[in-house]
Amino acid sequence: MAAAELAGLGKRGLGRLLINERYGSYVFIGEIITDLALDKIDTPVRNIEKNPRSCIGCGRCMRLCPGDAIREDGIDRDHCRSAVSQKKGELSPEEESWVRTGGLVWGCDICIDACPANQNPERTDIKGFLDGIEPHIDLCNLERLMENRAISFRGPEVLKEI
Repeated sequence: MAAAELAGLGKRGLGRLLINERYGSYVFIGEIITDLALDKIDTPVRNIEKNPRSCIGCGRCMRLCPGDAIREDGIDRDHCRSAVSQKKGELSPEEESWVRTGGLVWGCDICIDACPANQNPERTDIKGFLDGIEPHIDLCNLERLMENRAISFRGPEVLKEI
């Protein structure tokens, strides 16, 4: 995340997501590891501090977080519905109830939806990000989606139980 900030890709918000000036926090960050010699570029990074699409420190993500997981000094992953819903292994009865009341199988997204930088973000036209989007998961498409999606790490039983 720090490298992405230093590269000028965005600014880290209170919810610890990278906020890009064009896409809000709806971004994927990758890295390339190489042993090639690269020229050092001393071009200053764009200053997006005053850009309205970067984190303005409004605190909406903190106020609306159902687990009070977002804090000035970081994220308390034990109280983050997204982290709890994605952890491997058995959930405690309390965690299971919390995930069920969230309305999503994995994740939470309340902090993402609350962020002003995510209101009407620019959409990509990169075909690879748009192909195969499935807006809903149900018993009819579950097995097919489990073949090549990140959701498969928890297995289909988690979804079938809900």
